[in-house]
Amino acid sequence: MKKHTIFTTAIFTALVALFVGCKSGSAEIRHEYDVYIAGWEENLRGVNTAILWKNGFPTRLGDGISASKANSVFVAGNDVYVAGYEEIDEGVNAATLWINDIPHHLSEGNMFDFADSVYVLGDDVYVAGMEKGKAALWYNGRLLDLSRSDSEARSVYVSGDDVYVAGVEKNIATLWKNGVPQRLSGGSEKDIANSVHVSGKDIYAAGTEEKDGVAVAVIWKNGKSLQIGDGTISSAAHSVFVSGSTVYAAVTERGETIISKNGAKKYLVKGSSWVHSVYVCGSDVYVAGKEKDTAVFWKNGRKKRLGDGKTKSEANSVFVL
Repeated sequence: MKKHTIFTTAIFTALVALFVGCKSGSAEIRHEYDVYIAGWEENLRGVNTAILWKNGFPTRLGDGISASKANSVFVAGNDVYVAGYEEIDEGVNAATLWINDIPHHLSEGNMFDFADSVYVLGDDVYVAGMEKGKAALWYNGRLLDLSRSDSEARSVYVSGDDVYVAGVEKNIATLWKNGVPQRLSGGSEKDIANSVHVSGKDIYAAGTEEKDGVAVAVIWKNGKSLQIGDGTISSAAHSVFVSGSTVYAAVTERGETIISKNGAKKYLVKGSSWVHSVYVCGSDVYVAGKEKDTAVFWKNGRKKRLGDGKTKSEANSVFVL
């Protein structure tokens, strides 16, 4: 989605990469885990403003004058990374990475520039997004072109020496491994890979594939499509997370939010809702999204509101540490 010295030993780095967050509770910490959620909220001036919620308390990343959105969050050591965009001129966005609330522009600015996903491993920071209408991967701030065609990078995950990026190229759901594209779908305007997660030797991607004219939520495992949606109504898988032998997917189906657990669907909200991100920490499942245009997250199916409901807001990404 996904610099500075973050981890002090290779062993600790490997452990963090394996568990991707989740720390033990402490008597000195109010919460057993810290829950970070990236998103946005419309202010009273009608401007969408990037926000980071930590344990429900908001920090505004944008200046509230120009539009901004936060799409992804990753925490490593004491550093908090948030990927998104800021409007730097009318109709011109810069892909942006906030590090501990300080914005760093990754692109010079274009209507179609944004950062969608961030992943940190050791001293290296990877950001996936779009620059000038093409899929982009920034490695420690340096742009690495993934495609010369109409494309978009939606998610990044790093495992060992391999960098995986999920997205779309020429209406084909695509997974790039170390810059080399792999076609996941046959190609239609509804095909896209929104999320990627690596567990051991298995590579999972979540997205949408058109089947008989209907957009269907799917999980690709090692390139093989596993259908989640029933194919009769439109659905999309927006996020995938693997914990042990269990594969979780955040799914939207005709305006209803669903968590898929090894293919079995559980409805969180029926109607007027959307889900963007799922994260599993121990036995707890966290989901970020919105209900009736208000940012919310669910922990084990129990909803907690983030936005005040007076203006529009949305939760796009959740990370638990």
